[in-house]
Amino acid sequence: MMGHDGADGRMQFDPDRSRVRFFPPTDPLIPKKIHTMERITKRIGGRMFMSAFRNTVVHLLGGCNAGRNSKDSVANPSGQIFSPFRPYSTSRTSLCTGDQISDAADLDDNLVHDGLYVCDASLIPCAVGVNPSLTITTIAEHVARGLVDNATSYYSQKGFRSTGDRVTSVMKNSHESFNNINGENRIIMSGIGRAAGVRVWETLSGSVEGLPCRLEIVMDLGSAQSNHGILRGQVGGRFKMDALETGLLHIVDGTVDMCFSHTRTPFSQYMFYKLLLVSENGAMYEMLGKKEMKPFWLGLTALTESRTLELELNVVSNDLTRGTTRTTGYMTTMRGTVQISFINLLLSLISMKGPRKFDFVSSLLLSLFRTYFLSTSRLQPSFLENYGESQQYPQYTVHDMVTDDGARISCWRWPPSPKPNDVSKTDFSSSCVLLLNGYSGESYCLPTEDNDLVRTLLNSGYEVWLLHTRLHFSVCTNNPFSLDDIVRFDLPAAFAGMAELRSKVEPIHVVAHCIGGLIIHMALLGGYVPVSSVASLTCTNSSMFFDVTKLAMVKLFLPLIPVSLWFLGANSVICFSDNSPESWRHRLLKRALCLVPRLEKCTCKECDLFSGMFGNAFWHENVTERLHAWLSKEALVRLPVSGFRQLRQICMAGTVVGSNGEGKYMPYIGRLTLPTTYISGGRSLLVTPNTTERAHALMRHHHPEFNHTRHLVYGYGHSDLLIGEMAPRDVFPLILGGISKSAGAHSGSTSLSPHTIEIQRETWVIPPSQATAFLRSLKIYFLLTILVIVLFCIS
Repeated sequence: MMGHDGADGRMQFDPDRSRVRFFPPTDPLIPKKIHTMERITKRIGGRMFMSAFRNTVVHLLGGCNAGRNSKDSVANPSGQIFSPFRPYSTSRTSLCTGDQISDAADLDDNLVHDGLYVCDASLIPCAVGVNPSLTITTIAEHVARGLVDNATSYYSQKGFRSTGDRVTSVMKNSHESFNNINGENRIIMSGIGRAAGVRVWETLSGSVEGLPCRLEIVMDLGSAQSNHGILRGQVGGRFKMDALETGLLHIVDGTVDMCFSHTRTPFSQYMFYKLLLVSENGAMYEMLGKKEMKPFWLGLTALTESRTLELELNVVSNDLTRGTTRTTGYMTTMRGTVQISFINLLLSLISMKGPRKFDFVSSLLLSLFRTYFLSTSRLQPSFLENYGESQQYPQYTVHDMVTDDGARISCWRWPPSPKPNDVSKTDFSSSCVLLLNGYSGESYCLPTEDNDLVRTLLNSGYEVWLLHTRLHFSVCTNNPFSLDDIVRFDLPAAFAGMAELRSKVEPIHVVAHCIGGLIIHMALLGGYVPVSSVASLTCTNSSMFFDVTKLAMVKLFLPLIPVSLWFLGANSVICFSDNSPESWRHRLLKRALCLVPRLEKCTCKECDLFSGMFGNAFWHENVTERLHAWLSKEALVRLPVSGFRQLRQICMAGTVVGSNGEGKYMPYIGRLTLPTTYISGGRSLLVTPNTTERAHALMRHHHPEFNHTRHLVYGYGHSDLLIGEMAPRDVFPLILGGISKSAGAHSGSTSLSPHTIEIQRETWVIPPSQATAFLRSLKIYFLLTILVIVLFCIS
């Protein structure tokens, strides 16, 4: 029988007999309990057993009772063990208050042992009457919360260095407390060290994986001990995300670099944050933050980019045996963005403290002015004149073909590898893959890199064909053409020539990028290429739709392409090389293209000219300097402009149309009876993810009996999906997976890749449904601007 007692039992040590004497607690109900148990045992014919100590404890509690002082308890309510007398200490610092304590206070009843805690059932001074599991859990969480707060305060005062490559912790010679300013709970740090240059507070709000979060940081910049400049230093603070942890995540270690540059992007400025967070239950997270500032149109995006922090949050596992920490696998990565509001930005400027705060403000403003307005290169670009093509690149055969309209195209053929890495491929229905490039460039055959898609397919046992249409720089001529001509003549000639050369007719896998994806969809929808000749279709940043970013839409809205075609006349091929002969029209147009705004500025002239015509084709940070030099000198040498006329009409319509703007392809969507794989870059640069999202939904609706997959790869833009340094790791397995799934084409399943979710920048992305309204607003804005200028001049 269980019940309550008076909780006044005592245990006393008898030194004479060396025994422990037990005085049981008083229990006024014990006679009734005994009488009741006797009746029960008599009724069932049993015998009642009673402990020699009368009461038996089921859930052991107490032993280190919590109380107000050391006279009647062992620990305080926070679980810290009292230390009423410590003769060995002459001067020390209290962990709770941070005050200096001398021997005169050695008999203080509230002194505690620094860092010594009790956090189990021993703290409970009496019986709670029910199963105390939840009570013990609550007490343990309460003690853990106080432990984290005290540890953070202690590290803030003393400073520490962690193992490995992590640097000194954040807030030296300071004490952290909380204060409410304008209704917001902010981190306040008092006691700035003499060596600290400036201390800055920031409060940022946003979302991670669509879930709300809040980041409060304090930066100690320009500290003499850290050997950093005024724009570099250490970070502390806290992070709140209820969906991740119920309590606060404390930043116990962090660094910041507010003026970082890279040789691949010498015109851009980055602010990098690297933070180590610990939750109240002991979980550890690594947070990587980045602010990216690019010199676009005299600082048009400066306010947005300088206030927006892109986050990556990784779970960290502790290897206690080795004393190290490491991040866990890829699937634990969470991404999002947080932003500081204008009010909080103003409060940060007002609350800034330190002897070098004016140096910090001036240095930061000068750095931003250099980035956005002067647009000067911060680092010497490391372009290689001798980029060194691989001498062991697989041998290929070039097959020249002539289309029915007399144009010359070519196909490069690689025989399959004799020892494929993927032995399971022999079960597939086709072993041939056709690669279709984008507009004029080269994305598959990259002789300067250690790996590319051609070699990846060869190592998997596929026979690879690379088609160079009349759009390609190697075969383009001055003859005018449209994308319809490529659809009607180039692709049918290529499929017929491949079937003749291979001496067999079997469906082939098609991998297409950008314009290559447009023309293969147009050929299949228009019936120029039989659907039965295609085993599967994999497209990167392309489909039967073509949604472009706002910047590209503005360029298309303005009559730059029609005027350029009219201005060039009969010779519509632009040569990017300075050594090639060209007329004054071409030279004038090339100078005009250099003035067109672009998201990323480049020191390479050829790259700037190409991006000026339509837009940046890749994020430079994803491409190696060696490959960039090869693309500029070998691949971006000639650009046929004739195809831009119909491409402009497709972009304005948002879907494939004929050369005269007629919608002659989309009514035949029922012809696309084949499995598809669509891949988009999660960081919009030229073509938005809407391109593949709409196509994937359309194929699932019209042809649910086939496998349809869509992937969104974080951190990639347009062509860097194929030419990026990490593309063999991040993108090529998705392409191989799309090809291999054609074996189960009629499985009736559709899927959406669990790949990383895109954190889109709404500054640049526009759905085609909003294109008309956006262009109308742009016209009104231009008219109002002109009207204001006229009125100002008149007045």
